[in-house]
Amino acid sequence: MKYLIDTNILIPLEPATVDGLSAESPMALQFIQIVLKSKHEVFLHPSQIRDIARDPDEARRAIREAAFNKYLSLPSIPETPDELTEHVGNPERYSNDWVDNQLVTALYVDAIHYLISNDQGIHRKARRLGLAERALTLSVALNTVEILFDRPTIPPPAVRSITAYEIDHSDHFFDGFRTDYPGFDDWLIRCKREHRQAWIIDGETTKYAAVCIVNNEKIETFGLKGRILKICTFKVNQEYSGFHYGELLLKTVFQYALRNGYCWLYITVHPKYDTLINLLQYFGFTSVNNPTDTGDIRFIKSLVDLSNEKDSSSPLEYFKKFGPYSFHIQDVQNYIVPILPKYHRLLFPDAELQIDLIKRITPYGNGILKAYLSGASIRQISPGSVLYFYRSDDLKGITTVGVVEEWKVSEDPEEIASFVGSRTVYSFEEITMFCSSPTIAILFQHAGILNRPIFYDDLLENKVVKGPPQSIQSVSEEGVQWLQNQIRERLPY
Repeated sequence: MKYLIDTNILIPLEPATVDGLSAESPMALQFIQIVLKSKHEVFLHPSQIRDIARDPDEARRAIREAAFNKYLSLPSIPETPDELTEHVGNPERYSNDWVDNQLVTALYVDAIHYLISNDQGIHRKARRLGLAERALTLSVALNTVEILFDRPTIPPPAVRSITAYEIDHSDHFFDGFRTDYPGFDDWLIRCKREHRQAWIIDGETTKYAAVCIVNNEKIETFGLKGRILKICTFKVNQEYSGFHYGELLLKTVFQYALRNGYCWLYITVHPKYDTLINLLQYFGFTSVNNPTDTGDIRFIKSLVDLSNEKDSSSPLEYFKKFGPYSFHIQDVQNYIVPILPKYHRLLFPDAELQIDLIKRITPYGNGILKAYLSGASIRQISPGSVLYFYRSDDLKGITTVGVVEEWKVSEDPEEIASFVGSRTVYSFEEITMFCSSPTIAILFQHAGILNRPIFYDDLLENKVVKGPPQSIQSVSEEGVQWLQNQIRERLPY
């Protein structure tokens, strides 16, 4: 794997003085250590010497120029082609933006697998080019390489349901809210007195890794029909951004809303919070064209199809709009997907808790977005297809359901690892073993856990399978009809 690091990652890696050590230095050093220990490569782009040359401190500049030469340099990288400038701009040559464009171009032409940067401008450009999955912040990159090359030794904690009055509002976690929203403390006191529902994820080096507070919206909003759940506070501490805690909190909110008969979710977000806005939009939240008095953007999401959109939307479009717990079963491909217990424990920890086997949560287990690898002979799966995960060996039954987003077939382990990113439960060594023959990698969203497994004998009797599933297999039309009824009864939402 080849990683290109931005200058804002190089600087904490190579402090020019003791005082130059930053809070990001330990994380950057750990990232480099894991990558190099795993015999992968870290590059700098030749244009980045321009960033260093702008430093007015002559001594510091000399030290950093020397440090620059320690790293591999990308050879013969073309400058930004004309077709990219409409997306990333055409800044003055050798300016900061120009250098940024050279880094994004290296990613675009596939000279590297990942670009590591803490510059939000670079991430915006990567998103415009459809490269967001391969442009990572330092914290996300660290968690990604830990998953690919070394298992995390201490799993992150799970969500805890609390009442708002249990929150320590004096914690520095809330300082950003105080800056953005004058009167925040008075508002939080009101939440406490109203005993609002909240969830927290405990931090390991901080008190809070993530916090979410919700409230029943008692007034009619935007003419929406049905109950509305407002997400009043939603924040993940940046230190934990690689653990998919945003997805984990959203999953918690989705479950709570559906169990309590809410039809809509509503949230307002300050425009500067790009990461949260992208997360919300990915999971079907849409903006409403009337900002709040404080300039926040309003977002809503429907959890119930009130307009029979199944007739007009593709299966994947429908799922993204109303999911993750509403999806097509009819008129789509349906597959049984066998998964070994050890990977089931990692990928679906919620289902494991259901059968009381473990109580550990991992970064890839936290997410709604997941990946599955198989050496099965199947070579393509349509977006929107339904996956029924069959836990083999011990349980011998379907426990969970997923919906396909996209897929890739390859024998190149680096290509597969780059495609699945931080979603995977497999180490790079395991991916390499898979790729001894053509491997299909499937990106999917977790659509639900069954409250009771569907066991093998029932699957066999009702013609869903013809024998013990050994690899991915499609379900017959007759079997789909029976499965549809079973899934409807066993999904708890």
